[in-house]
Amino acid sequence: MLYAAKENSSTAGVMSKIERYKWKATGKVGTHMLIHKTDLTIDLSYQRENVSEKKVLDISRNWDWRLFGALSVVMRPDGAFCVYDGGHRLRAAENRDDIGDLPCMVFEISDLKDEANVFIGANTLKTSVSPYQKYHAAICAKDPIALAVKSILSDCNYEATANCGAGPGRKTKAIGTLMNQTRYDAYSARLVFELCSEITDGSVIQGTLLRPLFFLVVNGVTDILSGIDRKKLVTLGSEVLDLAISREKHLQGLGGERVEAKAIIGALNKGRKTRKLKLP
Repeated sequence: MLYAAKENSSTAGVMSKIERYKWKATGKVGTHMLIHKTDLTIDLSYQRENVSEKKVLDISRNWDWRLFGALSVVMRPDGAFCVYDGGHRLRAAENRDDIGDLPCMVFEISDLKDEANVFIGANTLKTSVSPYQKYHAAICAKDPIALAVKSILSDCNYEATANCGAGPGRKTKAIGTLMNQTRYDAYSARLVFELCSEITDGSVIQGTLLRPLFFLVVNGVTDILSGIDRKKLVTLGSEVLDLAISREKHLQGLGGERVEAKAIIGALNKGRKTRKLKLP
């Protein structure tokens, strides 16, 4: 049985938290609907989902309506139903001939940008959604940070990937790191990524190289962006720098951008008697 909330006479007239803190309420309440699985789609243009076949198979084998809940669905202006949360459950249902209609909570959206924003919001607190997936969704949502990152990658002839080992090409899996750096300082993020592309000579750019170089640049060690310091970094190459970083982490017993940056500084200062760089 549902009970209506009663007004407490002792709190009547007191400003609510919603008024005091200006809490927002976006969108309209959804509608519960039963929709046949063949009428539901997943838009891979912004979800780019890396499906766990094992998870899909587990749900298919051990189907339990009590655990299914409801799929989160948007109804597009043309009437199409698109699942933005529950892709594994939908795929599991497609494996079973005895499953037809699926419970869905349906929300109306205005356009693809709105839909992509809903996907990002629904998955912000879910660790199963990778930075790579969020990045592509953010592009569809026309997020300015994601578009700036896309520009950096395009200008350097790189692409974001969920798996750096999947085929040849100039790739980076550190899309979450690059997004954070661009949000903090877009100009420095671009310069550092360009430097990394030169150091790696077009091979995979890892976060372990991106992080310490960005840390140094935003903390004033801008000499590494030009002149003899840049030349030395390029000459050393990513393999030597990665080895120096691994060694420093082992010596320190911990990681992090500052420890990684210390390794970079050490590699640059090796063999120098004067003009040694300092860790900020």
